[in-house]
Amino acid sequence: MKKDLTIRQILLIALLLGTTIVVSCKKGDRTQSTMATAAPTFPMPPRSLANATERADYVLDNVWNGIAGIDTLTFRDSGEREQFLVNYFGFGVLASERARRASMSKFFELATPAMDSVILSIAGRYFDTPESPLFNQAYFIETYEEADKLGILDYAQQLKLEDRRSLYLKNQAGAAAEDFEYTLANGQTSTLYKTSPGKKLLLMFYDPECNACKDVLEFLSHSEPIQALLGSEVSWLCVYVEHDVETWRKSLSHLPSYAITGRDATGMVTDQSLYDLRVLPVLYLLDEHKRVIIRDAYPQEVESYFAALQEAKP
Repeated sequence: MKKDLTIRQILLIALLLGTTIVVSCKKGDRTQSTMATAAPTFPMPPRSLANATERADYVLDNVWNGIAGIDTLTFRDSGEREQFLVNYFGFGVLASERARRASMSKFFELATPAMDSVILSIAGRYFDTPESPLFNQAYFIETYEEADKLGILDYAQQLKLEDRRSLYLKNQAGAAAEDFEYTLANGQTSTLYKTSPGKKLLLMFYDPECNACKDVLEFLSHSEPIQALLGSEVSWLCVYVEHDVETWRKSLSHLPSYAITGRDATGMVTDQSLYDLRVLPVLYLLDEHKRVIIRDAYPQEVESYFAALQEAKP
């Protein structure tokens, strides 16, 4: 299961407000003599910049100043190189899109092809891997788009970018969720949009043999704010997206009796990539019209949302 967003941002803010770190180098047909000979350092933001985003923007706007080129050999070893790039991406989490894109574009202009490969690989591991504490599809897409503008991506990487971009644009907060058909245990079928009309819907894609899925089911089943609204204002739809029907049927008794349980019998959800299900479970909270309230939600986010709903009641 994914790590807590708040903890992630607290660590990054602490980094921004207190430290300097080490950087990297790379690009094109430059000779080694034009490359930086030591790992660059992140600039310290002026004290006048109190806002975390402004401080992160300052770092990204100035990190490549005075750098003639960036190569893999700029660093003592691969560990130092990766640590710098992880820190660099960490600043990007808090920075504006403008600063991230401009800094990344400059990086690719300075970098050798070897460093192009390194940063694209690290971006994939940290931004495109759901288990990563820096997982962020928007930042992954930005990185690959800036590389693509300079003709750096090969055909396979271009296909990966298009796939990630297509998935990312689906089911955004405020947009209508992708509709799909599911099959109930009794063999009847329904669709997302026919499920519990007039109620909010907690949509969960899961696998009963997945330990993280069990943990989330346990959390949701025992959360007082969630339980207080389930049934009256909110319905819960659990959709099995694997192929072992027997395992799914045996697991139904372990699900809450008030949850609507179905499976992706036609493979519609997975085959058409309607939702990004690379790591289960996946949670969405939808409004009464099946518009997305929270996308790819953490259980704690759902709980906080429901608690706020209760507090707002007269």
